[in-house]
Amino acid sequence: DGKQSLSVAGSYTPSSEELDMKATLDMLSLSYAGPFLKDIFSGTGGYVSGEITATGPVSGMTVRSKDARLTDARLRVAYTNVEYTASGPFHVDGTGIYLDGISIKDRHGNTGKISGGITYDHFKDMRFDIGIDAEQIEAINLDDAGNPFYGHLFATGRVDVTGPANAITLSAEASTAGSGDLHIPVSSTLTAGSTNLLKFKEPEVEEVIDPYEQMMSRLQRQKEMSRDFAMKLKVSTTPEVEAFVEIDKASGNVLNGRGTGTVELSIHPSDKTFNILGDYTINSGNYHFVALGIAARDFSINDGSSIRFNGDIMESTLNIGATYRTKASLSTLIADTTSVNNRRTVECGIRITEKLSNPRLAFSIDVPDLDPTVKARVESALSTEDKVQKQFLALLISNSFIPDEQSGITNNSSMLFSNVTDIMTNQLNNIFQKLNIPLDLGLSYQQNNRGNDVFDVAVSTQLFNNRVIVNGNIGNRNQGTGSGNSDVVGDIDIEIKLDRPGAFRLNLFSHSADQYTNYLDNSQRNGIGITYQKEFNHFGQFVKSLFQSRKKREEAELEETRKSLNEEKVYIRIEK
Repeated sequence: DGKQSLSVAGSYTPSSEELDMKATLDMLSLSYAGPFLKDIFSGTGGYVSGEITATGPVSGMTVRSKDARLTDARLRVAYTNVEYTASGPFHVDGTGIYLDGISIKDRHGNTGKISGGITYDHFKDMRFDIGIDAEQIEAINLDDAGNPFYGHLFATGRVDVTGPANAITLSAEASTAGSGDLHIPVSSTLTAGSTNLLKFKEPEVEEVIDPYEQMMSRLQRQKEMSRDFAMKLKVSTTPEVEAFVEIDKASGNVLNGRGTGTVELSIHPSDKTFNILGDYTINSGNYHFVALGIAARDFSINDGSSIRFNGDIMESTLNIGATYRTKASLSTLIADTTSVNNRRTVECGIRITEKLSNPRLAFSIDVPDLDPTVKARVESALSTEDKVQKQFLALLISNSFIPDEQSGITNNSSMLFSNVTDIMTNQLNNIFQKLNIPLDLGLSYQQNNRGNDVFDVAVSTQLFNNRVIVNGNIGNRNQGTGSGNSDVVGDIDIEIKLDRPGAFRLNLFSHSADQYTNYLDNSQRNGIGITYQKEFNHFGQFVKSLFQSRKKREEAELEETRKSLNEEKVYIRIEK
């Protein structure tokens, strides 16, 4: 546009190979530097201004700057796929490039400060020593295209970029800020092997090695090793961030949860190293379990479940409890044909312990709010581990119990109708998902020989950015009196998060009763309650919080977070 962005004047003396030059930059585009920075930054833009002088011999010239500054410089970090905009002054001298408190911001307007610089010896042996202090800034924006982990995270803390240009280390000590997600694909780390029953001896083949090819292969390996990158992240997580452990993403076996903990990640892409250390306590979550490729069930993870990461992701120690709730008739289980229409809420529990590489599973079945007499009969029908496992699998696949061989009761049609309704439910939920409708629908239908069929419709949804959670179902009920009249009843649970972290919640419920709960009374039960949950690192912190004002508690929590981030930091100074 007729604007002079670069002006260079000076002299070069061939006999002594000396330079004496001066360059004036007036909003020169940084995109010219893109090819030289592509290994670190996948995208560049913005402008640089100032005066640059170069004097001395070419092999050891001295470069200095005056009034140099960046204006809206756009740099997209290749390893995190996050673009930052930087503005502010910098200076150049004979020892390096130094950033004089340059301010940065992400695409969401969150800000931070950059300090430090890049040192060198006449533009040789370049070393990075850059520090970034940020407040709720975008830190990771990776997709699942071959990355050892991916997700979208914001963080508050400090990031250091250190090391020589061919072996940069990115270190971070931060806590997550705001909502986000972190995905750890386990299936990508698995390997498959096979063993042959018969082994055949292969004939010996003499291989001729070409010395030239061997040399070129060695040079290629050295070239690949000449550029290295490593990431060391220590992150304190908050409940706003949802973590996903993708056990088998293709089939849908994914565990997700929200919780707290401190996790350390060590990533070395060149040798495909991915280590993770730390403890993660789950406050709430979900485990999507696919049974035999037929039925997909969602288990709610119990509060207090935990994952301890021990380095290799497959060596992580699990201590996870989860519950799947369904409705099934007890008549098949306890051989009671007089109450064939009556369906009860059944809680199927699963406990996952030991290593992720070889987890141990334990199953349980519980029917809450039972009359003591009926409860004894149910416990008798589930008295052994084999019986529990058999009924557990039946409930997952068909949402109904299977009869004992000695009971003489058959319910072959119930499994057929259950599978049909499952297919319809999955199709409807897929449509809701594609239309971005936050609704999860469940259908259940069973026939019986009395002509009064049993149905249930379950609905769950999360509204207002997951601050209101609604779960409910409606169905018919018959007390087995033979009159053929069925009452339509329903259950509903509403959970409202009264604060942003979700520690303070309002709970409302309305539950129906049946013949197995007539000792309570045979009417609809309604209730309202308030819950508050908070975690403390030690008992003294809990006692102190009882007698502190809100302002002092917040200051103490901030100080505790700072201590946890700095407790393992050690500074070592080495002088030559």
